[in-house]
Order: sequence, then structure tokens, then C-alpha cells
Amino acid sequence: MTFQYPPDSMDEGYVFGVPLTLTSAEASHLRATLCELWTLTYGQAPGDVEPDLERCRDFFDPTVRGFKLRERIASLPEVPSTPLDVTLKLPAEIVTDAGEGRLIVGVEARLVLGLLIDGYQRQPGGHWVVQPATARAAENRALHVYRSWSARKLGDAIALRTGRGREVLQATSVGIVLALLINRADNPDRAVMRPGEGAGHPIDEALHSAALAFADGITTSRSRSSDSRRLHGGYILSEARRRLADKMSGYPGAVYIRPDSVGDVIRFLGTDLARRETLTTSQLSDAFGRLVDVFRDNARKLAAHNAIFESPVGTRSLREDLLASFAQARANE
Repeated sequence: MTFQYPPDSMDEGYVFGVPLTLTSAEASHLRATLCELWTLTYGQAPGDVEPDLERCRDFFDPTVRGFKLRERIASLPEVPSTPLDVTLKLPAEIVTDAGEGRLIVGVEARLVLGLLIDGYQRQPGGHWVVQPATARAAENRALHVYRSWSARKLGDAIALRTGRGREVLQATSVGIVLALLINRADNPDRAVMRPGEGAGHPIDEALHSAALAFADGITTSRSRSSDSRRLHGGYILSEARRRLADKMSGYPGAVYIRPDSVGDVIRFLGTDLARRETLTTSQLSDAFGRLVDVFRDNARKLAAHNAIFESPVGTRSLREDLLASFAQARANE
């Protein structure tokens, strides 16, 4: 391919850095090159446009975790030396150099390939031309694809905050929030102080043992190391905070539920628990009872650190509110 690309690939005479007018040889060579690179990147030849664009998420979706992306890049085959020399001259919008002889193509490359198949029209004299309106439509489609991926990440964050995430909150994380509510850690004066690094502190053991008792009552599929059973840096509480965000406070030295958010937290937990299809009201009630029993068995550990504030009346009210929220969520389903 001998055509040159402009410094600004958004020039009106180009689409993703590719000229709107190509010679027959250029169009044929570019099409073959993109097909080869696509097969190397995704392990199969190009197919229908929509499934192909969805495959591009493997490398270009901003929600892909870094370690997974590194694994995928490392597993890419090297491009043969001759095509490599040619493809490195293609615009960056079309080909991403991943180093070590590996190249990645994505949304823009697949859309250009589509233009080469259906968009470019042969003109007298042997040239292939794509109309500017068709080129702009391809660019708009790429923008739509990327925006939908970015908006999905925002949508996932909103869904987590509102109890509509794709995954339910871990049972132990529900339990730790309930343990905090039972202990009336709903204002700064009754905040539970967070011990430093390392598992095994009495406060950690008291609250997390109650949370685990609750989890055992509603699920049989939990597995976390002892490191997760920490108020400081432990996964159980971190997962709860990730979902409840602005409703929990006191960090980094303590933790409590914001006073004006207690009702919202209970409704959130009830709604989230209702998404567990096999969980019944009776099971939830029994699990809550287990949590209370274990919490009270460990009351001395909390008292030794001036961290016991439970009120039997408040605990009964919490149980009633949680079960009511659970029942209401099930009814709404």
C-alpha cells in the first residue's frame, strides 16, 4: 500500500485515517490485510458486523480488568514479518501496536473492512470511492459503540448503589452491615473503631463471627480467607461500602451507618436479599436470629473496647423492618 495518511486523520477526505478514494490495488490489499489481522487478533475470520464489534470488547472495553487485558495481549500470535512491515504503516486508528510483533485491530478496523466490502464503489478508471456521508456514518457508529461501553460502566456503578447490580451482595457483607445496625452504629458517637492491620482483633472477631453466622443461614457457597474478616482493609466490609457508598462513614478510623441513611440501608438490604430466588422469609428470619445470638455471645469482646451499644428493642425493630422490606421487594417482583 502506497497511500499516505494525513497528520489529522479526521480530515474530510479520510475515514479513520484511510482515504475515501483508493486504487483497486490499495483497496484489495487493505481488505486482505485487515482480514488477516482480524483473524490473528480474535482467532477467527471476520463475520457479521454486530457480533464482530462485540468481540472488540475483549481489548477495547474500558471495563476489562487490567490483568485480563494483559493476559489476552500476551496470548496474541506474532504477525508474520512481511505483513508486519506493511501494517505498522497503517493509521493508529486502524491498528494498535502491542509490541513484540503483536498487533491489535478493533472497532475502526472492522468498520473500515465493512466499507471495503459494501461502502466503496468502483469508479471509471479503476478507483474505489466511498461517499463522505457513508464515511461519517461509520465514524458515528464507532462513537456510539465506545459510548455504550463507557456508559455501561457508569450504569453498573449506579445499579450497584441502587441494589440492581448483576450480582447480589455477598451474604457475609449483608451480615456485617446488619451487625453494625444491631450494635446501633448509626452515628459518630457509636461508631465502631477499626482495628489496625492484621486479623484476629476482638472487635473484628465479634462482628464478623455474627456476619458469618448470618451468611451460613442463607447460603452454603461462601469462601473467604481470614484476611477478609477485618474491618480494616477486609473484603467483607469493603464490598458493603462499595455498594452503600455514601450511606457509610467514619473512615479511615471507624465505621458507622449515617443516621439519615438507616432506613435506606435496611431497604437496600431487604431488596438485595429478595433477589436470592431460593431464600424464604422463614430462612431470612432464622438467619437474622443466628446473627443476633452470635453477636450477643461476643458482646463481652465489644464491651471490653467500649463498643457495645445494642438495644433489644432496636434489634426487634430492625428484624421487623428487614423482613418487611424483603417481603415488599418480593411483592414488587
